[in-house]
Amino acid sequence: MDDPAPAPQPPGDADDWTSEQWIDWLMTTDVEDPPEPSPPLPTVTNKVVRSGVGQALGQAMVAVDQVLYGGREKPAAVAPAPGEPEDRLLELRLDPDHPERSSVTLRREVDEPPEGR
Repeated sequence: MDDPAPAPQPPGDADDWTSEQWIDWLMTTDVEDPPEPSPPLPTVTNKVVRSGVGQALGQAMVAVDQVLYGGREKPAAVAPAPGEPEDRLLELRLDPDHPERSSVTLRREVDEPPEGR
């Protein structure tokens, strides 16, 4: 059984070879089957986390967190409706095209709405 000839080594300067030469070299050095990755080393932490007891303990910790701190709701993105009165202490104006023109205004007191509203 003859061993195939070793593939030529690429040149020091990549521009010395043509695209066809590079493709031929890549095809000759291509490995049919990559080696199997070695499994991670077994550790005490991995054994506990993957065990049934570890799974149950993790779920119990999540439940205790929810009981003590309550459910964590994601804040809703709220935008004022057009024509809505400005009764907030904080006014935020964002300019997506020119972020440097964005501004935040903080008022000392809420303006009283005009009569009839």
